[in-house]
Amino acid sequence: MFEVKSKLKEVRYGAAIRTFEREVFTGIHLDVEAGTTGFVGGDSSRTYLRIGDRSGTAMIRADLTDDGGFEVWLDGDLELTAFIKALNFAVNALEDQIYGVDD
Repeated sequence: MFEVKSKLKEVRYGAAIRTFEREVFTGIHLDVEAGTTGFVGGDSSRTYLRIGDRSGTAMIRADLTDDGGFEVWLDGDLELTAFIKALNFAVNALEDQIYGVDD
């Protein structure tokens, strides 16, 4: 099992949020970090997600799109598996912060 690190991170507009970070390993390494202020009303809440490469992952690119979204391109089976694990961790970290930890 990998260590989950918690830290306070400054994000846009001076907001500080608690984030949770862990390493994902499936033959390649990714870092995933996610956090949120939780529900604070309207557009005042902040949510953060970062997925980083630690081992030469075949991550071709992550691009912003014309409609304000983004695309992530990966090559390889191990990359797919690590990406799914990273996204699952991010979803769990965010849900735990807004709904409470559900062991």
